[in-house]
Amino acid sequence: MRTSVVSPLPTLLLSRVGLLSRVGLLSRVGLLAGVGLLVSGGGPAASQVTDDSPHAATRSESFEKVVLVEDVTDPVELAIAPDNRVFFIERGGAVRVWDPDTETTAMAGVVPVATRLEDGMLGIAFDPSFERNGWVYLYYTPALPEPKNVLSRFTVAGNRIDPASERVMLEVPTQPEWCCHRGGSLAFDPAGNLYIGTGDNTNPHQSDGFAPIDERPGREAWDAQRTSANTSDLRGKILRIRPLADGTYRIPEGNLFPGGRGGRAEIYTMGHRNPYRISIDRRTGWLYWGEVGPDAASPAQDRGPAGYDEFNRTDRAGNFGWPYFVGNNQAYHDYDFAASQSGVRFDPGAPVNASPNNTGARILPPAQPALIWYPYGRSEEFPGLGLGGRAAMAGPVYRYDPGSVHPRGLPEYFDGTFLIYDWGRNWIQGVKLDERGAVQRIERLFSEIPFVRPMEMELGPDGRLYVVEWGDEFWGGNANARIVRLDYYGSPRRPPVAFAEIAPAGGAESLSVHLSASGSRGRSPGVPLTYAWDLDGDGRVDSDRAEGSYRYPAPGHYMARLTVTDGQGMSATRKVEVAVGNARPEVTFLSPVQGGVFDFGEPVPFRVLVRDAEEGEVEGREVVVDAYLGRDTHLLELQTARGNSGTITPAHPDPYDHKTDQLLILEARYRDRGAQGVGPVVGRERLILQPRRKQAEFTTSSEGARRRTLGERHTGKELRVVLEAKGGAALSYGPLNLRNVESMTFRLRPDTVGTIEVRQGSPEGRLLGAVEITDSVVASAKERNDPAVAPATPPDGLDQAPQGWIDITTPVIDPGITHTLFLIVRGPSERVVASLDWLQFNGRGR
Repeated sequence: MRTSVVSPLPTLLLSRVGLLSRVGLLSRVGLLAGVGLLVSGGGPAASQVTDDSPHAATRSESFEKVVLVEDVTDPVELAIAPDNRVFFIERGGAVRVWDPDTETTAMAGVVPVATRLEDGMLGIAFDPSFERNGWVYLYYTPALPEPKNVLSRFTVAGNRIDPASERVMLEVPTQPEWCCHRGGSLAFDPAGNLYIGTGDNTNPHQSDGFAPIDERPGREAWDAQRTSANTSDLRGKILRIRPLADGTYRIPEGNLFPGGRGGRAEIYTMGHRNPYRISIDRRTGWLYWGEVGPDAASPAQDRGPAGYDEFNRTDRAGNFGWPYFVGNNQAYHDYDFAASQSGVRFDPGAPVNASPNNTGARILPPAQPALIWYPYGRSEEFPGLGLGGRAAMAGPVYRYDPGSVHPRGLPEYFDGTFLIYDWGRNWIQGVKLDERGAVQRIERLFSEIPFVRPMEMELGPDGRLYVVEWGDEFWGGNANARIVRLDYYGSPRRPPVAFAEIAPAGGAESLSVHLSASGSRGRSPGVPLTYAWDLDGDGRVDSDRAEGSYRYPAPGHYMARLTVTDGQGMSATRKVEVAVGNARPEVTFLSPVQGGVFDFGEPVPFRVLVRDAEEGEVEGREVVVDAYLGRDTHLLELQTARGNSGTITPAHPDPYDHKTDQLLILEARYRDRGAQGVGPVVGRERLILQPRRKQAEFTTSSEGARRRTLGERHTGKELRVVLEAKGGAALSYGPLNLRNVESMTFRLRPDTVGTIEVRQGSPEGRLLGAVEITDSVVASAKERNDPAVAPATPPDGLDQAPQGWIDITTPVIDPGITHTLFLIVRGPSERVVASLDWLQFNGRGR
């Protein structure tokens, strides 16, 4: 499993490997080994005696992760129907349903949505009387010129949503130009009230990781006081309404502003940054949510606390503090962004919203502290939550019901447990609360079962746990995005693990494929396995070999099934969908090159080649190229172009650029017209372009170097982060392509004589260039001072800033391929050779 440092979309630094491969059905042929799909119904797998002791409930080997759906694109939220059908939404607007009786997935409907920034299909919930009325509620961004999110009610008949049944119930205006934080999670309480979580819709990226309260004219999108702290705005809130049969709603008693006096009547709780996942305890009616928090890595004496993510619980309306407070009511300072001056700390007992962007009450309700809060580093209060990136998500509270729980449902041990999870840290934990809702203990669960960025978690009526896995990459389009279920066995004696691979999993008529079950295994070493492939779905075995080949003679959609049986008669299955008769389009960027260099504000020409087996070479406006700014953990939509060629001009984002790792990401895609009864499929390709000036600390790997934060004179404000590199240090950056790059410039502070080598692909790779740090270079640097940097006592939390920065340029060789660029520092291993601020690629690039 990959480890990452993260921040909100939920939000999160990521490996970029998935960005380099195409996304789609053809790339989804490899299924993770170590995860089996169990056979439904009776037999040994269903009748296995369960050990219900607490010890069994805490063992990972007592559980099995069952893959339900694999061919899924950007899954967001799910809802379990009373008959255990799993409805799930994709951010692009699709609503799909997995049927447990047939173990197949159907398209329930597609709602036209806008997917700019974090918009799209965001939330789903069933009406409490769904069995009688068939009502489902969706929260989404309509594909309309007017920027807003809406809550709508639809009617479901069978596995289909009737688009004509839509009743728009609530609208939440948004600003679409700048990120971030849309929220969108939906949940019902036992009384029939519907809760809607909404994000603050505020750009946090010019606030140094502290409170975004920029009150300058034209900076409204950077001021969360206009949303989260504004009692007349529905953003940055958890709303509570009672849906009515006519498609309208009324306000239940107990909301924060009864009768709309002092604020919008729909508001239940306010002061939220991004309550991305909410849940309701069906026994107590208490509201729970995870709050994805701000980004400051450490506190600053004149700004406020470090960033914290939170888990919260409440049984009454209230104000939870953002953007004035975070964590256990740790207060920010008021801050004048025009003058870069800090004011007094905000008072949690009497918060005041004096922003000119506020249209609601000036005096706000007292702020409530978080139930659980944790920073990037290890938490003193909650050390078991670990460290690294943060993206807090609230799961359900489990209530054990012996009359309805499935034999594979969660055992009684979990009764009353609040399940929490973190999208970036990939863990699930259980929180035990006392009768007053105070935390008694937090326990890591299922620690040996891999979850790949859990995005959503719900309990079915049968007590089984369903999870949405977003997949490896923050940006989405992940080949390993899935809907999974956790089954409880209470014993290490479980079915074997089934692994199925069919390659290719789609193509033109008369498709020949390779079969592999080589990753399948029994639970004990040496256990013999037998294999049964039903490749065309007719119920007959087409192959009994672990490896083999097969030809599909006729076009159509096929659900191939592999059944693996061990020597004890226990079985597991794995399914792979194969589409025959319509080959996936091949989409290729001819220019620019993967890893090329770009400039903000300068046009980037592109050329795309699209070949389709059925349609030939494709040209025209149906070829779409999207440009995104990858900024640390956010993907910001920049521009869309149509056609096989054109230009993209990435606008310079903002002055925060030197504090974030910025990339230009281009994605070309083409959706074909379908063929021979097989529906349309999408071919796509993504590539990454690197900024001309790369901050040195944003490495893909580093050894022998440490980050150091430098402070501004007098104020203690973070000025820059640099890398201190000792002799023997190895720093890598990628992907990079030095096409039309003639030289590299290094901004550095030399400490002693040494060399910085530029190498291709590895620390021992081809030498492309070198910077010599001689005695004269060291002497020249010592004569230089940076007047903005304090040479004396460092502010709290920051190192004393070194002086003597110098720019050195060296010619470099273009090896003619995309590679990982390594910087190897030669010099004394016991001391710092040089501190690196940035490196720059000179030449036209691309």
